[in-house]
Amino acid sequence: MRKCFGSRLIKGFISIIRWVPVVFVLLIICWAWYTYIIEFCFKILDDVIIRIIYLLIVHLLLFMFLWSYIKTVISTIGKPSELFHIPIEVREYIAAATNDHEFRSILEEFVKERNIPLLTRGYDGGIQSFRPPVFAYGADRNGFNLGVKSNFADIFGSEKFKWFLPIFTSTGNGQYFPQKAARGNQSHQYQGNNYQTGRALQAVEVV
Repeated sequence: MRKCFGSRLIKGFISIIRWVPVVFVLLIICWAWYTYIIEFCFKILDDVIIRIIYLLIVHLLLFMFLWSYIKTVISTIGKPSELFHIPIEVREYIAAATNDHEFRSILEEFVKERNIPLLTRGYDGGIQSFRPPVFAYGADRNGFNLGVKSNFADIFGSEKFKWFLPIFTSTGNGQYFPQKAARGNQSHQYQGNNYQTGRALQAVEVV
């Protein structure tokens, strides 16, 4: 009983702590609004037309910012697809592995059973952002680079009028990534989750 109460107390305390940065940012916004609107627009600016223009612009930007910020705060954390969830039995095998070779063999078998396409390999614990991904055909620094226009459209979506609104318009979901055609061949396609054409899966990295 005490343990359960203590656990709830800790969770409640953590929940309160999580809101501290949010409240802090909102207080800064309120202070900035007061400084700009009251002290600057109403006490310093004398031209009514200029004052109205400034007020319209700042409140439009403030609305967009608050919309984005609140949506970011209340959005839930995304979860990986069920395809990548390792069953309890496999976890037990991994925990019982005595060396790195057994560990990798278990993961490789899991990948084969789930039919997860492996497009990249070579993970060794280093800083991978500074190294080109290694595909089946070799290392390619631009393997996921579709060009400036296509990269931009992949992030912001194809509907240009929504680009400047704080709504989700990306064509991706953080798990499947478009891959350029490799050496004249078509890019790998992953059929699933309505995410088909030219999508590459960067799954478990195995040497």
